[in-house]
Amino acid sequence: LIAHADDRTQNAPQVTELVDSEDNAPLFQGVRWPAPVTAKPRTKATSKRDLHALYAAVYAEPDSDGPREVLADALQEINDPRGEFIALQLREHRGDTSDAVRGRARELCAKYGKMWLGPLRTITYRAEMRRGFLQRLELAGSWSSSKWAELAEEPMLATVEELSRGQATEKIYAAFLAGAIAKTVRSIEVFGPEVWNVVSTTPMPRLDHLANTWWGRRLDPNERFKT
Repeated sequence: LIAHADDRTQNAPQVTELVDSEDNAPLFQGVRWPAPVTAKPRTKATSKRDLHALYAAVYAEPDSDGPREVLADALQEINDPRGEFIALQLREHRGDTSDAVRGRARELCAKYGKMWLGPLRTITYRAEMRRGFLQRLELAGSWSSSKWAELAEEPMLATVEELSRGQATEKIYAAFLAGAIAKTVRSIEVFGPEVWNVVSTTPMPRLDHLANTWWGRRLDPNERFKT
C-alpha cells in the first residue's frame, strides 16, 4: 500500500476503510533476507529499449503472469529492486508465500513505491500494488488538474482494476474514467450524473463491480441498468 503518493496529501484525512487490520500491522521485523542467487549474465546487456518493450508486454496482457516474470528476471539481472518486488508478489499471488516474503515486499514498497508510480504519483492519493504492479488507484485532489487529460492515457493504467474517487472531484473522476483505464478497470464508483454519463456511454468490457452512492430512492436502479 502506497499512502499519500503526492506528499501534499500527507496531512489529509485518513481513509481507514482502505486497509484491513492485517495491513495496519507493523511491518514484519527481524528477518535477514538471503542474498539473491546470481543470475547468469546475458550475452547482451539489458537496454532501456529492452525494458520498455518488456513493460509494454505487461500492459498488453495485464491478466498474464508470464510477461511479469520475464520483466522481473530482466530487472533483477541489473539489480533493480523492482524485479525482486515483482517476483515476491507473484509468489504471494501463487500462494507460495510466508511472513518473510510479505514483509520483504512491504519493505520494498515502502522504500520505492512512490517512485514506481512514475508520472501517476502527482494524481495519486493512495495506491495498492498486486503482482508487482498498480492494481488499485485512489485519486488525489484537483491541484494537478492541468495534467489529468494527459495522465488519463498513461499506459501503466492497464494494470489498474479498481479506480476509487479518493479526493478527486466528480468532473475529474469522470474524465479520468473515460480515458485508457476504461478498457481494463473492473471496479468503479458512481456518485453523480457526470460519472454515470461516462459509464452509460463508454465501453468498459471488464467492469464487474459498480459501487453506487448516488441513485438512492430517487431513481429505479433496475431501469438504470437496463439502459
